[in-house]
Amino acid sequence: SDIYLRGPRYAQFHQDFFNAEKIYVDLKLTELVRGTISLQTIRIKKGNVFIFRSKDGYINTETFKKKEKKDSTSGSGFGPTLDVKKIFFENTRINYVDSVKGKAYAIQFKKTDIIISSTDSSKQISILGAIHFGGLMLNEKKGSYLSDKATDVKLNLEIFPGPPGLVLRPSELQFDKSTVGLEGKFLFSAPGSFVLNIHSPNLDYLEGTTIVTSALAEKLGKYQIQNPIDLTVRLDGSLAGGEPKIDIGFSTKANKVTLGKVEIQDMSFDGTFINHVDSTVERGDPNSRLNFTTFSGKISGIPTEGKVMITDLTDPNLTLESHVRLSFKEINTQADTTRLKFLSGAFASDVNYDGKLMEYLDATRTSYEGKLQGSVKVEDASWVLPLQQKKFDNVNVDLQFTSKQMDIERINFRLNNSPVEIKGMMSGFLPYFFGPKKKGFVKLSIYSKRLDLEPLMKKQTKRTVKTTGLKGGRKISDLLDQLYEKIEFDLSLRVDELLKGPLRASKLNGRVLFHQGHLTAGPFKMRAADGDISFSLKMDDLDKEVNPVSLTANVKDADITKLFLSFNDFSQKAITSKNLSGKISTNVQLDTKVDDEFQVIPAAQTGKVDFKIKDGRISDFEPLQNMSNFLFKKRDFSDVKFAEINGRFGLAGQSLDIGRMEIQSSVLTLFLEGQYSLKDTVELSIQIPLSNLKKRDKDYKPENVGVDAKVGASVYLRVHKNKAGKIVMAYDPFKKSKKK
Repeated sequence: SDIYLRGPRYAQFHQDFFNAEKIYVDLKLTELVRGTISLQTIRIKKGNVFIFRSKDGYINTETFKKKEKKDSTSGSGFGPTLDVKKIFFENTRINYVDSVKGKAYAIQFKKTDIIISSTDSSKQISILGAIHFGGLMLNEKKGSYLSDKATDVKLNLEIFPGPPGLVLRPSELQFDKSTVGLEGKFLFSAPGSFVLNIHSPNLDYLEGTTIVTSALAEKLGKYQIQNPIDLTVRLDGSLAGGEPKIDIGFSTKANKVTLGKVEIQDMSFDGTFINHVDSTVERGDPNSRLNFTTFSGKISGIPTEGKVMITDLTDPNLTLESHVRLSFKEINTQADTTRLKFLSGAFASDVNYDGKLMEYLDATRTSYEGKLQGSVKVEDASWVLPLQQKKFDNVNVDLQFTSKQMDIERINFRLNNSPVEIKGMMSGFLPYFFGPKKKGFVKLSIYSKRLDLEPLMKKQTKRTVKTTGLKGGRKISDLLDQLYEKIEFDLSLRVDELLKGPLRASKLNGRVLFHQGHLTAGPFKMRAADGDISFSLKMDDLDKEVNPVSLTANVKDADITKLFLSFNDFSQKAITSKNLSGKISTNVQLDTKVDDEFQVIPAAQTGKVDFKIKDGRISDFEPLQNMSNFLFKKRDFSDVKFAEINGRFGLAGQSLDIGRMEIQSSVLTLFLEGQYSLKDTVELSIQIPLSNLKKRDKDYKPENVGVDAKVGASVYLRVHKNKAGKIVMAYDPFKKSKKK
């Protein structure tokens, strides 16, 4: 009871080498009778072994150094013989602290049996029972292995007096969730070396992080692996100190892995880890490499396979090769199908990356310093945007990209049955269209053999279906919305045939630029209404609720009937395509504003229109026919031919200020000026020279005399809207309308 053993410098360090509450020993009585003490079994209860090396090099195992024997002639007395077969530890601790090399071990034998047997050349030792590891510190800077870790052990040791020293036969450590097998050799002759092989077929990843050092656990803690992995470790090092040579192999099947914000389902991989990439350099984290020789899994629902290599754990460099192959229908589980639904098609992507790991895992990153190369291929895909009532089919895509630029070799599709071909490039976007840091730039060449705008300009329907699917399932749909907010573009457009309702145009070509919130379209040119039409448009302040718009347009020798018909009579009913014929040329300059719905704000309109009409003809136009109520009652105003008409309109808000125009027709000559409102007011003055009293022949060919020509005595008429809102004509003897 109460045993202790102290070294020669106990007074300085106040540490027993050994103490115990109880020690039980079994003596071999037959040997005792012969005068020999033979110990076969020892049981130690609540014992402590404390071995230390102080900074001055003193080690308290000097207690056991042999002392020189004095000469003695006595050959009698008891001589102890140690032939211990069993040692039982109960709550016994062994601590080792080396202050010189910065090493420390702490082990508590909770209830442990040590069975010893001997051969001619070795001693075989089996250790069975519960052990609690306080920690095994091989490197003070990196912390301890097995800190505060309980385990059941089955250790099989064989000790040789010479090489190979201590041999660890196949042994086992049982933790709460994992089983770890051990095997190895320890050569104690100077300088000393060891080889330790560790294998766990079912290592729980989280539990595994509690077995390793705190420094390594911190690195491994950035990643999460849900299910057990198969782990093999080989440690080959020197007992004199220093980082051992580490070789690790690992694998798993159908696991769940989380890397930062990236979640991988159904993850399978095989890999290795070494800390001696360069054999001529010191072993350690900077000289380490983690290599996934194969991996496969679903990243955010997308099946991916490839290879990953991470070099230098202090500042990890990632070498990645990934391949994605999937059916577009599989993406529906990750999309809000009320906004975007995939119907068919195959997607393939290949990515190679060599650069820093953290920048690749950072979901907020908008640019890469590393080297990135990849490709995307889409074959025979189709999808719908239900809210926008748009369908894409026959989609085929070939893209090549780097971290700086994406080259669009081919994007072909049909949009609501309109075929479209696109080529070009994009810069500033990461693969799969992660948002750019500032603004991404898109340069595209777009061609369509036949483009029907009518179904494309349908208004978006209101959402009536609740969002279903996985949490975060709108990622892909939201990503499409981001593109409209974070791009600048340069688009060249060419369309062989353009349709929109009654509009039929051909040979459309032009350019659209969007830069720093300014949109410029044009000049666009096309053939429509048998004439040549060109126009340009500019919009500013697109980030605001109201946007200024400038429009210039030119029409040359267009059929006026077809032109009015194509543009729905320009949203007015005063005079329509049914009333007009002839050839028109015009120049339009318009400044206005539009709101967030791209609706024109009429009050903000200003501009001017210069026009020329050749071979003009007006039929069944009621205001003109009403002239027979005042003048020339026997003349037919239902079908009137005109000489060339030249005019200028000034636009202010919704009012047209009509400059004085000469109208020479087959029935009479008149001069027109005044104001015509697209909304309410009409105030026109018509001057009719009395020279018109002479009736004109049917074959009379009208000719212009000029708006300022002296035409003699005239009659003046007033055209205005009455209280009922109907356009009426009245005699104006005092030229009140003209004065207004």
